[in-house]
Order: sequence, then C-alpha cells, then structure tokens
Amino acid sequence: MLLRSFLAFVLPDELLEYIVGIQEQLRRHYSGFRWVARENLHLTVHFLGNKTAEQLEEIAVLCSLALADFKAVQVLPGKTGAFPDRHNARVLWLSLLGDLDELRRIHRQTGAALRGIGCQIDGRPFVPHITLARRRETDRQGGEVAEYVPAGNRSFMLNEINLYTSRLTPAGPMYSIYRNFLLKNNRN
Repeated sequence: MLLRSFLAFVLPDELLEYIVGIQEQLRRHYSGFRWVARENLHLTVHFLGNKTAEQLEEIAVLCSLALADFKAVQVLPGKTGAFPDRHNARVLWLSLLGDLDELRRIHRQTGAALRGIGCQIDGRPFVPHITLARRRETDRQGGEVAEYVPAGNRSFMLNEINLYTSRLTPAGPMYSIYRNFLLKNNRN
C-alpha cells in the first residue's frame, strides 16, 4: 500500500494560536477559500509523494541521521503571501522570518539524503511558509488578495520535525505521524 508522505516542522501551540488568529482576520475578507485546520498547520520541509511502508522506514532512518546535529530554529511570523501571486491567489500563506539560513540548511541536508535513495525532491528554491488556506475547487478563478502584516514580533522555537503520512478525505487531509525527530536542544 502506498502512503502519501511529507517531512514537516511541528508548530508549537503558541504559534498555532497566533496563526489561527491570523486566519480569523483573513476569513472575514476572503471567501472561496478552504482554511487549513489548526491540527494540520505545519511548515513543510519536503513533500515525498506516495511511498511504501518499507520506503518510509528507510526515509525515517536517513532523516534521523541527517537531523542528528541540528538545533532548534528560531522563527518569527512574517507577512502573508499568495501562490501563484496576489492577483490570482490559489493558496494563501504566512511567511517566516528569523533563522531562515538554518531552515534552508535543514532542507538541503535532508533533501540530499533523500535524493540519495531515489526520492524525487522539488528543485525549486525553498521558501519557508505556512499554508493558511487554499482556493476551493468549485471556485476555479483565483482572486486578488492584499498583503496582510500581522501585529507583533514574537519569536517561536521550532524543535520538532515529523515524517507524516496523509490520507485525503472529502473533509480535508488527515495527517498521521509516522516518525518524530527532536532537534538537539529538545532532547533529554
């Protein structure tokens, strides 16, 4: 059986609450979007596609080794953006500020390890962001969205990465943790 899978940072509860507040503000202005549920908010490192349980085991071992020397990463919420652009928004997201170089290093190192076992890794530049909402399929035309800069400049520590599996349902995706990786300063 094939399992959709991805590698992503776990967001701390305080950051999740902050993001939900941003979603509530944006929801008042933008209809036609399906908002990501609190329990599904994350920072994707790599989308891995469909994998067998055996492949996921190999991926878990490689990620454990690749992440062994990394420490928690400090981030700050940035401004909102849209894919493909603000004039034809299909996806709304929140940018991150802070130690982006370290996030990119984690992305590069895990990507290199995963490519080594034949995983297809997206070659586009890594743009750390948290997806807030996606345009509903019934609303084929993307709409224009304004930039939103949330108030506050509190930083948050990202100290966990999960290897997730995902099952698509009519109500939205259901994520399950396949393996958890604690970054160095969060280990006992």
